[in-house]
Amino acid sequence: MKLHNSILKTTTLLIVTLLVVGCGGAESRKAKYLEKGKTYLQQENYDKAMVELKNVLQIDPKHAEAYYLIGQTEEARQNWRQAFGSYSKAVELNPDYLEAKARLARFYLLSGDIAKATEIMEAILASKPQDPDGRLLKAVILARQGKDNEAIKEASQVLVDNPAYPDAINFLASIYLKQNMPAKAIEILEKGTADNPESIPLRMELAKAFVAGKEYGKAERLMTEAIAIEPAKLQHRLVLSAFLAQTGQTDKAEKTLRETVQANPEDADRRLVLVDFLASQRSASQAEAELLTAIKEIPKAHKLRFGLAKLYERTGANDKIAQVYRDIIEMSGTGQDGLIARSRLAEFLLKQGQREEAAKLIEEVLKENPRDNDALITRARLAIMKDDAQGAIADLRVVLRDQPDSVKVLSLLANAHMLNKAPELAKENLQKAVEMNPQDTKARLALALFLAQIGDHSGALKSLDETIKLSPKELEPLLAKAEFMSLRRDTKGVQSTLEKIKAAHPDKPVGYYRMGQFYMSQKKYDMAIHEFEQALKRTTDVFQPLSAIMGAYLAQGKPETAIKRLRALIEESPNHPFAHELLAEVYISTKRYAEAEKELHEAIRIAPQWNVPYRNLANLYLVQGNFPAAASTYQQGLQAIPEDTQLLLHMAEAHERTRDYDKAIATYERVLKKDADNVPAANNLASLLTDHKGDSKSLKRALELTIHFETSLQPAFRDTLGWVYYKSGEIDKAVPILKEVVKQTPNVPVFRYHLGMAYYKQGNLSEAKIQLAKALEDKKDFTGKNEARTTLQKIP
Repeated sequence: MKLHNSILKTTTLLIVTLLVVGCGGAESRKAKYLEKGKTYLQQENYDKAMVELKNVLQIDPKHAEAYYLIGQTEEARQNWRQAFGSYSKAVELNPDYLEAKARLARFYLLSGDIAKATEIMEAILASKPQDPDGRLLKAVILARQGKDNEAIKEASQVLVDNPAYPDAINFLASIYLKQNMPAKAIEILEKGTADNPESIPLRMELAKAFVAGKEYGKAERLMTEAIAIEPAKLQHRLVLSAFLAQTGQTDKAEKTLRETVQANPEDADRRLVLVDFLASQRSASQAEAELLTAIKEIPKAHKLRFGLAKLYERTGANDKIAQVYRDIIEMSGTGQDGLIARSRLAEFLLKQGQREEAAKLIEEVLKENPRDNDALITRARLAIMKDDAQGAIADLRVVLRDQPDSVKVLSLLANAHMLNKAPELAKENLQKAVEMNPQDTKARLALALFLAQIGDHSGALKSLDETIKLSPKELEPLLAKAEFMSLRRDTKGVQSTLEKIKAAHPDKPVGYYRMGQFYMSQKKYDMAIHEFEQALKRTTDVFQPLSAIMGAYLAQGKPETAIKRLRALIEESPNHPFAHELLAEVYISTKRYAEAEKELHEAIRIAPQWNVPYRNLANLYLVQGNFPAAASTYQQGLQAIPEDTQLLLHMAEAHERTRDYDKAIATYERVLKKDADNVPAANNLASLLTDHKGDSKSLKRALELTIHFETSLQPAFRDTLGWVYYKSGEIDKAVPILKEVVKQTPNVPVFRYHLGMAYYKQGNLSEAKIQLAKALEDKKDFTGKNEARTTLQKIP
């Protein structure tokens, strides 16, 4: 017994000792991981910080500080949703974690939930009345409520008690800058920088304040000092070069970037920054030359080739893009870069209408990686184009598991649900995109456009206004609102929105041009001309505003004023193709055809790869009944600009006018081979196949071309689909579509003819009689008018 007790005691002691040692070891490792995570976070090495902090959670899944630090890391990486989730978890694990609460409150403020932020702020101050984060949060809330003076008072007192508190310094300076008081902001930041001599963020804020006060020399000095403090950090050099470029010191900016490259010539990112600068500040050819040199020097850096493809995309060099991606695929095979190149090449080919090759590339990617998000998104796009809503939805739901807050994915999913005739699900996804990305104006704009599409005008307007409130100077939402106001015939709303665009973007032509269009619609021609002239002064692309000015002169009945203006321009610049082309249009409007023809030939001579003069010259010949000359002009244009879809479309229409339907059909097929998503070509081809062929093969092709027209907003396209169904004998599908078309546009005789014939075939003779009679009331000719008359005579 004694021996047994002795063994028992020894064993128990050993177990306790092992437990203590084990716990001590885990605690030690946890502390080590935590410190390393903090160090990496300070060094802005976010990937390594995440690894260390997740190691902490492996040991202790309820470690509130680790979650808080992960939140800071995600916030620095601008992963807002993940940051919010981590801060929330930290507070859940430790309800007294004031720093985490303060961070959470800031997120609520960003989403516009002032009430929730206030609730948290009050809880922090109730727990610790002098807490600097809580008091600063109170100041931020006051500023959000428009109480700037109270916010300044509160933040100033926080600084009195905490003189070296960087967040309070930055906030107070930002308020002063907002109130256009750069001197006060500088005063606060200079003291803050003195109290925090190693703080780069404060130093850069001070530089920003100097820029606001136009003290550019001092701003440049601070930026240069930041580089000296952290020479390895690329961001400081980028900020300096951007500042130099913005202040007109382009040569110094380029010198800074070239020094950045020299400091680490093997760093592809530095090379790409220099290329972007050259593309925007110098020329596309210089940027291309720089990038080709970099690729030669660092041939294995595929990132540079991806940059080259991006450059070609920006400059419209479509003939070079595919080859760059094919080179990467050849070099990388099925490696990661090879798969990325396949996905991007597929996306590019899809835009070019080359669906089959795009689909093949995507399947190659998914064979290697079935969860490749980019490939799944592209396959979903392909599915939507083929009206395969279920296939698109399945792929997009897989992507959503990895990207639950992606605006692009949620928007595509909404499109798929609309195709699947589930508008509520579409709306739900777009609303989810807004909820998850409250600061993302693209998400809000997508929701607004969707609501307008389904007829929820008040909801659309509310969403547009929220978008504009969030980003008052962003151009796209303002333009969308102006368009929306125009559709509602709200002239005051249109004018007010256009004034905001001009105020927000005084150096861009778009606001002035749109205002000119607005005045044209109001027949205020002098005011329109003034706006168009302002647009002309602000753009290098002069054709559109110059054309608008000529249109205003013609609307006033002043063709000679237009001619005089254009002749003066030609005298000043004889090789100005736009002036010759517009002068021809003015001559055509006054039926001075010989002079117009001469000017169009001159425009073609000067700019042989511009399609507009070819189109107008061919139209001039068509007006005069000279069809061979028109066809010859289109051919001439296509020799200079092979496979130009606009010229092909016009040539197809010319063949239709001369009743050469086989050539018209062949030409439309050429258009669709080049651009599979060309809706007018698909519609016109389907109409020809239906009305002038009518065999089963032609009708099958017509249905392929038009099946997705059912959700189109254009009644003419839906009418084509309804007529294809009629010709195919699917009368029960044809009637509802054609009935809705006539309801929407009752004054088009051919639509009533189509509906009347569908009713007749359905056996609804009374409705057929009404529709055919209405169609024949109009004196205009249309394809099928004789059949309408004959059929009407058969009805008793």
